Amino acid sequence: MDGEKMFQSYRIIDDVGGLSIYESVDFIFINDSLEAYFKEVKGTVHEFIHELINYPNFYEEYYNDTPKSREYLELAKEAIYREDCSKDELMEFICDGNSSHEEKLFILKALQGQVTEDDIVRLVKYFDSGFLIQNDYLVKELFSLLGKYRNEEVYQLFLDYFSEAVGQDSKVDELITAYFDNYYQ
Repeated sequence: MDGEKMFQSYRIIDDVGGLSIYESVDFIFINDSLEAYFKEVKGTVHEFIHELINYPNFYEEYYNDTPKSREYLELAKEAIYREDCSKDELMEFICDGNSSHEEKLFILKALQGQVTEDDIVRLVKYFDSGFLIQNDYLVKELFSLLGKYRNEEVYQLFLDYFSEAVGQDSKVDELITAYFDNYYQ
């Protein structure tokens, strides 16, 4: 490779939905498993594409805002969080102040089926009703996750939120009502 510069990069759809290219030196590997990725080698270029978005017209469909491409990208992002991060890492990410709104939503989805009673208590303490009223984008996903657990902390959070925000979102009202209806069953 005399005089040839080796450039390693990642093509990533960023938080605002744009396709960006980042130099590989800006990243560290946290998981070297590539089982969920399609690998294609073209000369010296190695492409790794998550299996959920590895279809011929993905990028074209993505930039044309087709529902299929957006749905598959969302599923791929959730899968990446679930596959590449431990439950403890996900809990740490969601409870720090550095995660974006979108990341918090993906993390909540990735946590489905993984949380313990202690995690539930931690989530309830972090996402109190005052926080949720200010950040209502999280309520449906968080309450879907918490609604599976019957404990006093969750009950109190639902009650506090419901007393302050009843009628703002019928789907959230339904989640809370169903939780209360089934609490003692």
